[in-house]
Amino acid sequence: MTAVTAPAFAEDVVIVSTRLKTAVPWSEHRAAKDGQSVNDVLEGVPGLTVLDGGVAGSRAELFVRGADANFTPVLIEGVPVHDLGDSRGGAFDFSTLAGDEISGVTVGQGPLSALYGSGALAGVVTTEIDLQPQLRLSVSGDEEYAVRLAGDVGLGDWTLNGAVRHGEDGDKNLGQWRTLSTVTAKLTGATPRDGRLSLFVRAANSDREGFDVASGGILYSNGEQQHIQDKDRLAGLSFRQPAGDGRSVNVNLAAFRRDQDQYSPAIGDPLGGGTPATVQTSSFDRIQATATYRAAGQRVDYAAGVGLMREQGEVDGVLDFGFFALPSSFEQDRSSAGVFGEGLVRLGGGFSLRGGARVDARDNDKAAWSHRASLEWQSADDRLALAGTWGRSLKVPSFYALGDPLVGSPDLQPEESEGGDVRVAYRFGDARLTVAAHSTVYRNLIDFDFATFKLVNRDKVEISGVDLGLDGPIGQRVTYEARVSTLTNDVNGSEDGLLHRPDLTAAFDVIWTPSPEWTVRLDNRYVGKRASNSIPTGDVRLKGYVRSDLTVGYGFGDGLALSARIGNLWDSEYETVAGFRARGRNVTVSLRKRW
Repeated sequence: MTAVTAPAFAEDVVIVSTRLKTAVPWSEHRAAKDGQSVNDVLEGVPGLTVLDGGVAGSRAELFVRGADANFTPVLIEGVPVHDLGDSRGGAFDFSTLAGDEISGVTVGQGPLSALYGSGALAGVVTTEIDLQPQLRLSVSGDEEYAVRLAGDVGLGDWTLNGAVRHGEDGDKNLGQWRTLSTVTAKLTGATPRDGRLSLFVRAANSDREGFDVASGGILYSNGEQQHIQDKDRLAGLSFRQPAGDGRSVNVNLAAFRRDQDQYSPAIGDPLGGGTPATVQTSSFDRIQATATYRAAGQRVDYAAGVGLMREQGEVDGVLDFGFFALPSSFEQDRSSAGVFGEGLVRLGGGFSLRGGARVDARDNDKAAWSHRASLEWQSADDRLALAGTWGRSLKVPSFYALGDPLVGSPDLQPEESEGGDVRVAYRFGDARLTVAAHSTVYRNLIDFDFATFKLVNRDKVEISGVDLGLDGPIGQRVTYEARVSTLTNDVNGSEDGLLHRPDLTAAFDVIWTPSPEWTVRLDNRYVGKRASNSIPTGDVRLKGYVRSDLTVGYGFGDGLALSARIGNLWDSEYETVAGFRARGRNVTVSLRKRW
């Protein structure tokens, strides 16, 4: 995956694409700032909400425009890393990625299966790993620390970058703790006839103790913690061979494997509305290959190609009800092939028309279509841009939904989404205002049916909202980034909305640079009222809250810098999920040397 700037608003409007450089209009890119977690970076993007346990290192899931977390595939350097074997249907856990590892995130929103294949019902997130040579040390209270070393070496026309990291964080008083170790390497260089090849590999081991989202957390659970160990291995190879006259051939290979050991204690009475204890080991493998032919002209760009993918998952587990146990083991595998095409036509007068279509076939299933189209207009002075987009996407059921011996069903149909948005971007002076109004309908959603004690297709959900963003400078030494997002959802026409979806969120970040050496940044987040639920509490409605984080940095020169970050500056008390109390005021000190 590549990220390139658009002709208009070139400093800050970023486009994400797998094939055409302009395939997803106006996707948001956010650079990771010093001291920020991955959650902090994501929460700065209009339309995004992060669900976590209120503590660094707790399980974290991302809602894009209010959709379920498993409707948004996550890629690390272009390699998909969502696990279809887990009980959350493939929702990526961002606690397996550290904030000091990434240089930024790029988010495409809306139905995107036409570009990324099955799963992209609500959008896609790609993270870029920071491989600039550096040494970084961070320490905080409660025995928290992190050490990361990155370097590079020149090998003629090739460059080898690498990084190692180890750290522990969380809050033991709140019952949540994480240990994360990673090794990353990237080899890039030129091949004959002006070709370009890149090879990326990453290994990550995480060990996390905490509470299940339905447990009631530190406030209402019985205090027994969930324990999850993950081992992730991923690799990606990208090759581009120019063919002259704006044409090129691209080949991408990606592989991902996750091994997991999990223990989850019983919650409440397993026979009276609670859940039994779970002990299981699992593995998931994905291998995929994509070949694409691109051609770019003065008025028309197009791309066409094929993709192949093989996925396999295995779970070996037991559900412990106390006086008896049930096996929860299963195996699933799936092969798929897809054919896709994308095009861009410059109509003149500032108008452009883009479109893409994809057809996928899986094993013996019938072929399924996804599509996406947009019409854009850009003023001659590059100050105003408009776009309207419409698309349809699908997501095949996860291995857990199909194969779990207790609740799974092999007859489940793919989940679907259809919707679009209208966007406006306007630049005045050095500031930029963006507005996006969106609406998406999700059908055939997989839900648990108590009558049959099985997962079934039945739900229909319509989610609509408006996202506003404003950023720019105030004078010579102050810059700001602001965003406000509203959200409404309708579940089968009922008054009961989706859990953990606030109807209003906002962010306002201010950076003050009083001198070349000093930097002061204040990050502010507002999360509105929202419905929540746990087995001990039942349905509850959580109050809104404001959280502020202050970071002060000083640069000594020659790449040496020191920073101090005060998290939850005002020591606000709130719950992120029913029973999950957020961490109070805390301080982290970091020393970094770049060369």
